[in-house]
Amino acid sequence: MGLRAELDDIFTPAAIARDFLADRNLTPFLVVHPNLREDFSGLPTGSEEAVVIGDTGAFFTYDLLNQAFRKIIRGADICSLGQKPQFS
Repeated sequence: MGLRAELDDIFTPAAIARDFLADRNLTPFLVVHPNLREDFSGLPTGSEEAVVIGDTGAFFTYDLLNQAFRKIIRGADICSLGQKPQFS
């Protein structure tokens, strides 16, 4: 298409969520596809948690949902990587 873009010009939902978590010192609980986990590595452990929901696809399990739900009930924030979570 003729567009020139440098790596620093590209913002993915995971990169934006990572910055959001880092700025607020939130510890992520990841409900994401395994390939996205590396995008959240190295974040400091904060005193509060945020459940990060993304493209889980076939990796979504009842156990993962149960863990996320319990964290949300205890006050964890929710951070979605898309307009609406899809659990298929």
